[in-house]
Amino acid sequence: MPPNTDRIEKKIRSVRRWIACGARSAMRWYPFDEESGVDYSREPWTLVEFRLEEVAGGTMLTITESGFDAIPLEQRAKALTSHEQGWATQGTLIEKYLAMAA
Repeated sequence: MPPNTDRIEKKIRSVRRWIACGARSAMRWYPFDEESGVDYSREPWTLVEFRLEEVAGGTMLTITESGFDAIPLEQRAKALTSHEQGWATQGTLIEKYLAMAA
């Protein structure tokens, strides 16, 4: 991933329909391990978006995490690499789950 990249995107295609409350959900995510007793209210957080889209034969889940440009440069590459690996792992787990449910 280029060092200037501000987002990670993972697409997962399902052959089944995904039933959810809406086509988009989002959450804020602190990009590093949290320590007990530390106030993170002024630290940069990323935004993780989950979007569902009907496609031929099923549903496409797109997971996008953005906001890495707010992370200090000396920490950004580590955060991007860690999160990219994490979402790849989560994507694989979701795909396995959907295959078992088929």
